[in-house]
Amino acid sequence: SAVAAKLVKKLASRAQAMGSRVTHYMSENIEKTLTLQELADYTGYCRSYFYRNFISEIGCPPIDYFIKMKINKASIYLIKSSMSISQISAKLGFSCADYFSKTFKRVVGITPSEFRAENFRL
Repeated sequence: SAVAAKLVKKLASRAQAMGSRVTHYMSENIEKTLTLQELADYTGYCRSYFYRNFISEIGCPPIDYFIKMKINKASIYLIKSSMSISQISAKLGFSCADYFSKTFKRVVGITPSEFRAENFRL
């Protein structure tokens, strides 16, 4: 029916707006450690509703997305700065440089050191 279609469209629009707001919040807080609950609280939704809608809108869980954002920022630091890997790790809110390096390798496929070396050759 037209009413049901309108409702579905309205809910999809709300979910899209929530996804956009949250990803902006993540980018503004890239140097912090955010939890799923903090992100849900930011949106005003319960954690499970927020989680499901984020995946529906963005395509992956919120914390995975946030980690990918951090790794993307780390890639920029590795190329454009002389900060050490430990400094980049701390700046992006990772608990230790080893965890950062393992996470970077899991996401990118190579270690931060290898990434930096490859990009300096370009």
